[in-house]
Amino acid sequence: MPAPWIAVAVTAAAVTIVHPRVLNAILGAIPRLLKKNVIGWNGSWLGGIALLGLTVVSWVMYGGAYYLFIRSLTPVPASAVPVLTGVNALAFVAGVLTPLPGGLGVREAAMQQLLLPLLPAGVAGVISVAARLWSVSAELIGGALVLAFTRGGLQAVAPLGEEPAGP
Repeated sequence: MPAPWIAVAVTAAAVTIVHPRVLNAILGAIPRLLKKNVIGWNGSWLGGIALLGLTVVSWVMYGGAYYLFIRSLTPVPASAVPVLTGVNALAFVAGVLTPLPGGLGVREAAMQQLLLPLLPAGVAGVISVAARLWSVSAELIGGALVLAFTRGGLQAVAPLGEEPAGP
C-alpha cells in the first residue's frame, strides 16, 4: 500500500487545482496552446470541491464495476478493489493522453501491464480487450436507449450565449 503522505499530497493538489484562480489560470493556458477559446470557471471553490468529490465517487463506482467485471471472468480477491480501481483509472488516462482515436491499443496495453502484478499475462491481456468491448457495449446500449426514448428526436444544442432554434 502506498505511503499515506502520497494520498495527502494528491488530495491537497486536487483541492488546490479546483480553486477558481488556479483552475482559471490552467484554463487560460489552453487558448495559447490550441489557439482556441475555452470557457472559464465561474463557480466557487466549494462548488469545485463538490464536483471533485462527485468525480471521486464516480471513479470509485467505476472501480467497483471493473472489479465485478474481472471477478466474473477470473477469481480476484475483494482486497484488490482499490488496486483495480487505480488500474482502470490509469488505463483510461493513458488512452486519453494518446493521439490515437479512443486511445485504441494504448489503453489495453496499459491495462494489461498494470494488471500483471495480480494476474498472469495471458489473462491480463484477455481482460484488457474484454474490458474495452464491455465499455463500448455499454456506450452503444446507452446510446440506443437514448434514441429509443427520444424516438431519434434529439435537437441540436445551441452554442453558449445563443438561443436554441425553434421547431
